[in-house]
Amino acid sequence: NAGGRFFTSGAEIGWDLDWLGSASDKTFFEGMLKCNYAADDAGVYAADGLAGGIFNGVTSVAFDDGTHGTYDANYPDLFTAQAGCSTNLRYTSTTSDACVHADTGVYRVLTCGFPFETIYESAKRTEVMGKVVTFLLPCAAPAAVLTLGAVTHAAGIPTFTATDTNPAANV
Repeated sequence: NAGGRFFTSGAEIGWDLDWLGSASDKTFFEGMLKCNYAADDAGVYAADGLAGGIFNGVTSVAFDDGTHGTYDANYPDLFTAQAGCSTNLRYTSTTSDACVHADTGVYRVLTCGFPFETIYESAKRTEVMGKVVTFLLPCAAPAAVLTLGAVTHAAGIPTFTATDTNPAANV
């Protein structure tokens, strides 16, 4: 909360920290991540960006049910955004929040109720990460424009490469 940026994702993150967690776990989840656990298991394996949000135009973010090479993202958490925060992704064909963000003016945080690494279409995973990075960067005009490049996999874990497309920037 000293000007940093934080992205976290995972099925059961809210269930573990907010529902079952200790007092300090709940304080972290609600106070720092700025969201509330609403329920366990969205019952679907996809989400869509909301109009006007940071994932505007991003549709069909499908994550693994165990048949696409990573692991089954069982029980993706449902959240509700706190006052002053925004919902960014909704689970497909539901009214349930999959991802919320906060910009406190001091720090920015983005929390998703499903594991980012289980987004199984490479192009979609790259598109989502591009939106995440754009949100997390400072509000001022960027010194560099990053282009996400190749995605490689080692033991089922994606690795991203980024290229600075502004040669004048010192990144």
